[in-house]
Formats: sequence, structure tokens, C-alpha cells
Amino acid sequence: MAGRHKREYEVKGYLLRLTPQLIDRLDLCCSILDVATRQRLPRNSRMQQVLEEWCAKVEAEHQAQTPTPTPTLATVPPVPQEMLNLNIPSEPAQRRRETQEKKKTASASVPNEALERILAAREQYDKLSLREFAKLLFDREIYRSLDRKTREQKPLHSGTLARWLSQAGMS
Repeated sequence: MAGRHKREYEVKGYLLRLTPQLIDRLDLCCSILDVATRQRLPRNSRMQQVLEEWCAKVEAEHQAQTPTPTPTLATVPPVPQEMLNLNIPSEPAQRRRETQEKKKTASASVPNEALERILAAREQYDKLSLREFAKLLFDREIYRSLDRKTREQKPLHSGTLARWLSQAGMS
């Protein structure tokens, strides 16, 4: 019988409202994990895996800090008023956001040296199409990507190249 496998466990929907920047970052991290594990998983499965790992880390840190039992609903203290105003970013969150904006100049999936070589070449060959430019990067051994299945070197995908250039502030 064709179709999707039946789950052996129950799942419930959980809607999140995320910023486009965080969604892009999550997609990038999922791609990095796919490459690192050499196994492509559906986005939903990868997100579930990442959230489970994150929860395990938070729970472990919590257990290491305070070996007290988990508070019940009746013992949870009220939230301070200044924390309820979500429109004003806290100073650590503001610093984190500024750091993330600085890091947007280079993608986490490409080393800084390689990105700098790509940007320098793009300034010199700005009239080439992205496909032609990716071929030039390959031919001049500036950057070569690996095929996921055969592990052979190949020119960088023009969509990936476009994303890296836009993250670096070039078009």
C-alpha cells in the first residue's frame, strides 16, 4: 500500500509565530544538520529533533543548577511587570540581535575565508550571471561544493550562491 507511514505515536499541532530572520536561520541550521549527519530529513522531523535536544539540554542545566522538584502551578511566582512588556527588548536581547546582524555578513555554512574570496571575485566579475559565476568559482578553485550522494566536487548551486551574496550585502 502506497502513501505515508502511519505514526506509532500521537502528535498534536503547535503553531509558532516567528520572525522571517529566525525562520531563515532555522532553515539554514536544518540544512547544516542535514549535511553534517549526511541524512536529509523532512523539516518537521528535523525541527522535532532539534526541539527535543534543546529541551534535554535545558532540563539538564536546570537539574544541575537546582536539584529541587519541578514547581507546580500553585507555587509558580507571578511574572514581574517589566517582563510583561514584550515590545521593549531587554539589553541582553538587544546585544544578541546586534551580534546576529553582524554575523549575517557571513553564512554559518561557508567559512569566512571562502566567503571573502567569493566576495572579492564577485566584485571583479560582477557582470556574470550567478550560474556563470559559480562555474568560474569552480574552475579557478575559489569554491567547490560537494555532491551529497557521490561526494564529487561540483560548482556551487546558483541559489545558494545568491543567498550567500545577499547575506553578505551583495546582489
